[in-house]
Amino acid sequence: SSDSIGSSVYSQGSMSSVTSEVSVSSSIAAEEVGGDGQGGKPCGIGLTFLKATSEGFPIKRIKERGPAELEGSLRSRDVVTAIDGVSLKGKSMNELARLMMGPAASVARLEVLPGGVGPSRVMELIRHRS
Repeated sequence: SSDSIGSSVYSQGSMSSVTSEVSVSSSIAAEEVGGDGQGGKPCGIGLTFLKATSEGFPIKRIKERGPAELEGSLRSRDVVTAIDGVSLKGKSMNELARLMMGPAASVARLEVLPGGVGPSRVMELIRHRS
C-alpha cells in the first residue's frame, strides 16, 4: 500500500474501507502519535470504516473485544463526524486513521450521527490493544 501510515485500504466493488487497527509504519515516529509503553506502538479504538460520506465516515465493522465494542453503543452504519474535536468532513482515509490512533489508555472523543442521521452525540472511548 502506498499510504503513509501503513493502514490497509481494501476495494470491495465501488466501496473502500480502512481499518483503524493499523500498524503505524516508520514514516510516522511512535513519539509523534504516542506510544503505549510496550514498544511505542499506538492503539486504535476497534472500528473499521466505509468510504467517507458528506457527513463523515460510516462505521463498517466493530472489532470484537475492542474499545468500541466494550463501550457498547456504536452500531454499523453510525457515522463518525469528528474525533477529538476535529471535523472529518473532507478528510482522507489516511487522516482518519491518524486521528484514530493514540497511546494506550488515552481517550478518543467521537462525535457520532446514529444511523447517519441526527441528532449527533459525543462519546469517549479508551484506546487499547485488543
